[in-house]
Amino acid sequence: MNIKMKPTAQNQEIDRALGQNLANQAIEIRSEQHKVNTAISAIYRAALSGSAHYQQELHAIIGSCFNFDSSWKFRTSDRKKWSVNYSNLFNLPTSFMRDWEVDDIPGIDVLAKISHDSVGNAVALSLPEVDGPKKYIQWCQSRGLSSMMTIEIEDEMEGGVFNLSFYRARPESFSTKDLLKLELLAPHIAASIEINKQAKFTQLSRERSGIAVADRTGKIRDVDKRFTDYLESRYAWTSNCLLPSPLLVDAENLIGGAASENIEEFTIIPVDGFYFLFLQSNSLVSELSPRELQIAKLYQSGQAHKLIAKSLGISPETVKHHLKSIYRKLGVTSRSQAVEQIRDGIANCVYR
Repeated sequence: MNIKMKPTAQNQEIDRALGQNLANQAIEIRSEQHKVNTAISAIYRAALSGSAHYQQELHAIIGSCFNFDSSWKFRTSDRKKWSVNYSNLFNLPTSFMRDWEVDDIPGIDVLAKISHDSVGNAVALSLPEVDGPKKYIQWCQSRGLSSMMTIEIEDEMEGGVFNLSFYRARPESFSTKDLLKLELLAPHIAASIEINKQAKFTQLSRERSGIAVADRTGKIRDVDKRFTDYLESRYAWTSNCLLPSPLLVDAENLIGGAASENIEEFTIIPVDGFYFLFLQSNSLVSELSPRELQIAKLYQSGQAHKLIAKSLGISPETVKHHLKSIYRKLGVTSRSQAVEQIRDGIANCVYR
């Protein structure tokens, strides 16, 4: 027997409320998804720009999805060891990572252990809730870390993991929504770090030669021909992807937070967790563009404008234009002065 009951006014009101509640939840979910998708697009735009302010832009984009006061992004090359080869701090002291290692925090870091055992899933803790070693709790308190959220994701290229951690100084726990948004953003944040490094290297390579990029373990991530020639001639380097020991020591000296360092033949500048190495030269020849250098070599060998133009497949007027620029950059006014500067400059540089 099928019995139907007439809906009461109260039941109808409950049904309407439930329907409205589901509709509101659906709108909220769509809104949050749109916010995350917009953030992902913005992350890649910022990375591809090669902007010097990429990290500031990145944190502002992430902050549009959930609020935080500071963050630490790092990468390890081995999941079984805390061998950090990339580290970037936001609103944290430059000594933060070194203190973390020296104080042996990796072995008692409750949040890191949970995330390490649950790769791909975001986890969060607040100090009042932490059931962990007293040393770890005191370490967090002394650095103003009240609420913490982190995620580890596989780094397929390196075989290790990326760890992305976000902190709040106030006792406001990260919500389930925050965790879900971090899980959606994390792979794109990790990818953007490598993209931005490559974009910076490409931009700088257009402006000058003699550039290399290394991580904090000394592994070379990008290098141009002039720097490769320098390593091979100066250190008998065999392209084993690691900086020679003397250069590695100099790079390691900067981890404590120095802005830049001039070491004999090159300059090291920490940039967004990587180390950019710029080969120096005492010659103004290093200021010439690749095309100008090409013309300068032919010019100092005694070739005339027309012969240089024919050799390079360009017009004599174009050669004259480049020579005018070469004279200006070298600060010379005669052919003899130019030839001397070019000859000495090429001899002292590692140009090929």
